Amino acid sequence: MMNYPIGQTQALNELAELEVIEFNYPQAYRYINRSYEQVAHRGLDDLEKTTFKLMTKIENKMQHR
Repeated sequence: MMNYPIGQTQALNELAELEVIEFNYPQAYRYINRSYEQVAHRGLDDLEKTTFKLMTKIENKMQHR
């Protein structure tokens, strides 16, 4: 990936959301995990809340399958 962490994070979040719609929770988790790594590593505070909320949603869906 190119060096555009905000765009990468937003794109990974959107891909994760699409995978949730398709009920593909393992792939959604992989995307959101990569996204959260970007947030933590780059200090993207603006995206932290959104990313963490989506991660929690995906984890809950995976537990209740």
